[in-house]
Amino acid sequence: MDELLPGLTEALEAMNRGDVGPALALLDTDVDWRGRSDGHLWWKHTPSCHGSEEAKANLQVQANKRWTLGQVERVGDRLVVGGGWTTEDGGGEAGSFFQVLTVRNGKIVDIQGCNSRREALKYASR
Repeated sequence: MDELLPGLTEALEAMNRGDVGPALALLDTDVDWRGRSDGHLWWKHTPSCHGSEEAKANLQVQANKRWTLGQVERVGDRLVVGGGWTTEDGGGEAGSFFQVLTVRNGKIVDIQGCNSRREALKYASR
């Protein structure tokens, strides 16, 4: 799992240049990716994608933001990754992200988006 860490940094730097290739290379071809849930009660919606082709489309939407990697913590066989992004004009932090990555055989097989570090750590501990 430690071999993945340099790749995460490289992938975010490439995303900042609009290149999704290095990020896509980290993903298993059968990856499941669930974003943060939006809404309340029965209106809740959780965006998701399955497989590398859907993941590529999602990454391309996210490219050209200014991504920064803030923290990476190992919890069992998972990584909790947090960071932020700014708009292209550099007008300050536009948002933050927390994701739980499940890694097998050197590839990310599952990604779960979370609303906070606390939520991500709780999910990773399951």
